[in-house]
Amino acid sequence: MVSSNDFIGPFEQSLFSIKNNRERADKLQEIFVPKLRLLLEKACDNIHTIYGADALSSCRITTTPAHRPGAKNTKDFEEVSAGLSLKGKLWYFQQRFECTVDSLYVAFFGLRGLEGNPIVRVMKTYSEDIIQLLEYGRYRVESETIHPFIRRSDLKLKIANLVLVSEKEWKSTYILGSPMALPIDRLEEAQLVIDNFVTLFPIFRAAANTLLGQHACFEKYLERFWYWQNSSRVQECETPTRFSSAAANTRTVASKFEVPTNFFPDEVDSTKVFR
Repeated sequence: MVSSNDFIGPFEQSLFSIKNNRERADKLQEIFVPKLRLLLEKACDNIHTIYGADALSSCRITTTPAHRPGAKNTKDFEEVSAGLSLKGKLWYFQQRFECTVDSLYVAFFGLRGLEGNPIVRVMKTYSEDIIQLLEYGRYRVESETIHPFIRRSDLKLKIANLVLVSEKEWKSTYILGSPMALPIDRLEEAQLVIDNFVTLFPIFRAAANTLLGQHACFEKYLERFWYWQNSSRVQECETPTRFSSAAANTRTVASKFEVPTNFFPDEVDSTKVFR
């Protein structure tokens, strides 16, 4: 059930003020979660288009709050989320939309060493490309593996000082997108956050592959992202990109990748006529 005329308006924001934990969790799950799932569906449609049909093959959808019917105890939820986790893995590794009482943003995290180390490995292995992607989408990196004196530093220094920890150690690593203030009147107004989710996906997919013991394939997903960005810019006839402060860097970053005329090898060349 999706309530109210606004996408995420004063009514949805008021749900966070319900005092009873169980009632608040039930209302958030019933009314708020479906709205974030709409964002996730739109983002996943773009991910399939940009990164290929199999890009989400190992993923599952997770939402919070989530609790068993009839459970005696319910957590004191201060946020609502809908995102992607990995099949057969705990939710401690996720890329998702998070919404608090006053803001909506994208978060990607690994909460323990087991889930955070793959993120650290990918960021340190591909640091130059990672920094360009993070700066393009205005993301910030937070990690408990970094010394407190470095946590307010620039991306290059932060990534250089990330360290691996034991698998069971609760030291989280986060990548966070710029927040969008609530209320949001229409779903279309959340396009910035949807784009943020799609831009972050190459890092999520590479870290997920690493966690699953597979090749990261980061460069493949990054190439597809920049190819899609270039194609979008041509179609928009030089219309300024949504991330205006990073638009000047787009051609420089994308130019390092060769843009093929037929990007996916199994696709039919649309310039030829077949009878």
